[in-house]
Amino acid sequence: MDFSHSTTSSASPCCSRQAQFGLWLYQQNMAAEAYCYGLRRRQADIGELTIDYYWYANPGKPTLVLLHGFSADKSIWLRFARQLRRHYQLLIPDLPGHGETPFAADADHSMPRQAERLALLLATLHLSQVHLIGNSMGGFLATVFASRYPEQVLSLALQDPAGLSSATPSQLEQQVRQGLNPFLQLDFADFTRFYALSMARPPYIPQLMLKGIACRYQRQRALLAAIFADFFDARLTAAELAQIKVPVLLCWGEEDQLIDISAAALWQQQLPQLQLQVFAGIGHLPMLEIPKQSATVYRHFLQRC
Repeated sequence: MDFSHSTTSSASPCCSRQAQFGLWLYQQNMAAEAYCYGLRRRQADIGELTIDYYWYANPGKPTLVLLHGFSADKSIWLRFARQLRRHYQLLIPDLPGHGETPFAADADHSMPRQAERLALLLATLHLSQVHLIGNSMGGFLATVFASRYPEQVLSLALQDPAGLSSATPSQLEQQVRQGLNPFLQLDFADFTRFYALSMARPPYIPQLMLKGIACRYQRQRALLAAIFADFFDARLTAAELAQIKVPVLLCWGEEDQLIDISAAALWQQQLPQLQLQVFAGIGHLPMLEIPKQSATVYRHFLQRC
């Protein structure tokens, strides 16, 4: 399937100076926010590439690994992670091809291969057992990792995860099947439509910064198309899910337009130990739309594990 089409075909992908400044301003703001929360940016060489990540050291406490979704980066977890610092150690990586972790055109970005890279990262950082939480593609990755490396996972939490089909096709799925992938953008109008799909209750971001984020999507269009093609049509198997014996928390935004909430029923069928939390009036990114509330739900889940 060709994922290269966008909602606009005639606009120029070039970013204005204003948009470039907006992107710089947004990145500086995210870096400052992370620093204020005690999260420190680090890098780990896993052989194939160098993984960029945020680290919150809390010796003697359990380690949480937070995995972002497709086209996002580690900063998407900042306000969620802030709520968990007291009792946990935090690792928030930029997945390969995202954020500050490089993309290689000939690399395999399927979930099994990304799980291998995550295993290398944990080994490099000498983390033998962790609690995993992932959103969207990150939830897909977390599930694949928990299936393949069960001895390393203490619990699994998923926010609007990819990896299983939904009875009702989402707006994203309908558009992709029509050859109009909203992730692959050429101008600010494309980005505005995508932004409206991604969240029902987005946090406030000045328009200058939004134009900067749109600029980044335009610049990354080719690499996003390659990564998307590597995982979008993949699905978890019953055999893989049967390997997961740890406690599982599934959270879903009721208004999710990227992955329809009808998929939650299939997750429940496959993982009988699963606990489901639905957030009314929330879209695809609960950790960004309602960081305090969604982190509280997660913290209570961890306390019962």
